[in-house]
Amino acid sequence: MNSKDVNNLIEKLTAAEHAYYVLNKPIMSDGEYDKLFNELKKIELENPDLVFAYSPTQRVTGTPDNVFEQITHKQRMYSLDNSESIQDITKWIEKIEKLTDNKIFPLTVEPKIDGLAISLIYKDGLLVKGLTRGDGFVGEDVTHNIKTIMNIPLKLKQNIEGEVEVRGEIFMPTESFEQLNNQKINDQKKLNHLSQLDKKEMTAEQVKELRELRNEGTSEFINARNAAAGSLRQKDSNITAKRDLRLLAYQLIEHDRQAIDSYSDQIALLKDLGFSTCLLYTSPSPRDRTRSRMPSSA
Repeated sequence: MNSKDVNNLIEKLTAAEHAYYVLNKPIMSDGEYDKLFNELKKIELENPDLVFAYSPTQRVTGTPDNVFEQITHKQRMYSLDNSESIQDITKWIEKIEKLTDNKIFPLTVEPKIDGLAISLIYKDGLLVKGLTRGDGFVGEDVTHNIKTIMNIPLKLKQNIEGEVEVRGEIFMPTESFEQLNNQKINDQKKLNHLSQLDKKEMTAEQVKELRELRNEGTSEFINARNAAAGSLRQKDSNITAKRDLRLLAYQLIEHDRQAIDSYSDQIALLKDLGFSTCLLYTSPSPRDRTRSRMPSSA
């Protein structure tokens, strides 16, 4: 077994993950995926020198992080302002028109996902860092947990030399949030039961389950955003891996290169690189509603 054979296995598994989690068009059955995944795990176990950072087996390390390191963003991560009316939006457009000497400019609109902002750093096409927004200037390193999110590519589909940053929104679908809270209710009942048992008479399985319930917590989440944030900041990536977190990418920053001209071009490139993106509604001018169009989404 050599690196070429291992990379062929990795490419097959990565393509299956992209088709299932990003495109929603499975190209192999769960059984076929599991068979290839287990084959790769066995090879890596027997050949440690063939374990690559972008291997699907490296999504969950199982190593708890006691502290999230604070890291300064290369470029500030801004938050969005709210608008309460059409008048607010009109005033904003008029402000932009003044700043641009009344030039006609394209306007792009996309749905706002209620999640939390994330910064993903890739070097030579490989995911090396995942940072929360924090205060916009400094974020927390949650790389181990980011790798457990299945629609985040560990390796870009196109090789880009140097460093690029992808920003997006981590969220939990409403259905998954409701399932998680129902699970929390059941977990609390289990915890109450186990806590009342005599520790001397508890089986090893019961002791293990009690420890896991206390470690993961049984409190219900207030909303889906709160659930996503709490899941992403778990010290144990195994817990994060159990949660249905997803990414929608909305910005590509190439720190060492010239900026991409239009937002729609950024989104198109993000899709080509392997990311899920939002629907985009674009218009050549905010004053021209007749020529608006809606490009395809992931």
